Amino acid sequence: MRRIAIIGGGLRGSSALEDLFIELTLQEKEKEVLVSLFETSENPGSGNVWNTEQL
Repeated sequence: MRRIAIIGGGLRGSSALEDLFIELTLQEKEKEVLVSLFETSENPGSGNVWNTEQL
């Protein structure tokens, strides 16, 4: 089994995760992949810069 870690769940991390899944689907070689996504923000996807409660 392949193990992959993505550090940061902002725009780049989310894009990397999407690209990884697309590539793995197209290759059809790996049957089992464990992906760990590490993010410290309470708002994954937007990153620490953006505050969802700002006006």
